Amino acid sequence: IERRDRAAALAIYRDLAGRDDVWGSNALYALALLESRTEPATARRDLGRYLRRFPDGANAADARQLLDRLER
Repeated sequence: IERRDRAAALAIYRDLAGRDDVWGSNALYALALLESRTEPATARRDLGRYLRRFPDGANAADARQLLDRLER
């Protein structure tokens, strides 16, 4: 869906990102990753949210690397 309808993908990820489970964790990271392509400031904000909420999450190391890259 990300390739066909970016806006729809962002909306789905935003909706799921509010959950406090693995779906929320994965959606918040996916949201930030998709945003990083065109909205780096928003991606940085959401990566920070991800790391605060899921510091040991499955995507934590990748989130830190992406955040570091976006802050350069």
